[in-house]
Amino acid sequence: MTAADLLDRVGCAWVRGSGDVLGPSASLVGTTVVTSVLGFAYWWAAARMAPIHEVGAATAVISAVTLLGTIGMFGFGTMLIAEAGRCGDVIGSLIATSLLAVTVLATVLAAACWAALRFSGGAIGAAMAPSWVAAGFIIGVGLTAAGMVLDQALVGIRASSVQLYRNSYFSFVKLALLVMLAVTIGGRSQVTMVWAWVAGIAISMVPAAWHLAARGYRLGQPVRLSALRGRGVTTFHHNTLNLSLTLPRLGLPLLVASVLGAHATAAFYAAWMIASFLYILPMHLSTALFAVAVGDVRTLTPRLRAALRVSLLLGGSVAVAIAALAGPAMRSFGPDYEIARTALVVMAIAYFPNVFKQCYVAVARVNNRLRKAGAICSIGAVLELCLTAAGGWFDGLTGISLGFLAAVTLQAVYFVPQVLRALRHGEKGESRARRIAVG
Repeated sequence: MTAADLLDRVGCAWVRGSGDVLGPSASLVGTTVVTSVLGFAYWWAAARMAPIHEVGAATAVISAVTLLGTIGMFGFGTMLIAEAGRCGDVIGSLIATSLLAVTVLATVLAAACWAALRFSGGAIGAAMAPSWVAAGFIIGVGLTAAGMVLDQALVGIRASSVQLYRNSYFSFVKLALLVMLAVTIGGRSQVTMVWAWVAGIAISMVPAAWHLAARGYRLGQPVRLSALRGRGVTTFHHNTLNLSLTLPRLGLPLLVASVLGAHATAAFYAAWMIASFLYILPMHLSTALFAVAVGDVRTLTPRLRAALRVSLLLGGSVAVAIAALAGPAMRSFGPDYEIARTALVVMAIAYFPNVFKQCYVAVARVNNRLRKAGAICSIGAVLELCLTAAGGWFDGLTGISLGFLAAVTLQAVYFVPQVLRALRHGEKGESRARRIAVG
């Protein structure tokens, strides 16, 4: 009996048949594992070396860097995934031009937002007051946006393993720099945490370029702004959909900082970092599904089925484990962080309705229904932010998490039927094709 026969007998033929989705997803999930584990270690080390108010200020700044870096992608990442299979030899120039455009636009966005936050007052503006923190914030946003666009472009050109290497280097370097600076110069402030993070992003680009060169790609391709001509509308719709998905996830720590203060922010960020490990699994599967099935709707159904099964079975098991171990996980950061224990349990439960949202997004992208999906997910994003803010106002961190759970559950009422309809429609098409082949 062959290995394939054995897989068929135990019902795992869908795994083998969807390897082109699960393969890139494995690299993306591997990235998540590395960045989550080392990110956990980064903030654990920071919590042990610095006072909680310094950690809270640093998490607010770095959350803002990640949020604005994601906004600063302006849809270029998923646009490059869609265009990778169509551009042929000019994809290198398109990637280089996109990276330059994103870096400039994101840096300008960061400078404008820093000025607005700094002079409007509030906890986040106060955290960005030191000049070195401000410089790290502005530079970090530009580098974060460029790195994220590069990662998605690598998925599009079937070089997803390189983004795993880049993010691994980033995670290792920022942790090493944090510890080294704390030991050598006694840096135990938010400045050290912010600049260790920013330097890690910059340094990670160097080995990524080397790995790409080894595969025949060069980041130093000619920059041609004309390569972006005619792609503005599509990029805009990609950006709208992307922002509706990422703004609530990245904005929650900032919302907590604004509503509950630095102490609660540090505890919530630790819990949210663990929960985000879960949410990224279906998001990566959605991205890989889009990269493989774009332009070929006939291949969508079996791959969607595989993505749904992996998300619910594998991811669901991890969600249950995280909920069960929420207490020890939060205590590992220190006694002050245990206030977010219940929030972590609730956010682990919220994983299940979130799976169907990501599957819906993959179907919409493959079918080029970006405008409708962007509008629906934008409504969902507003719902998430409003309900979490209301929950935080009434019941602190637990209210934040309950508001988030209520929002994603309400959205699932719409997304679940849509995903099931896509599966049924695809199955009917497959059955019709088999009848025609037999006839």
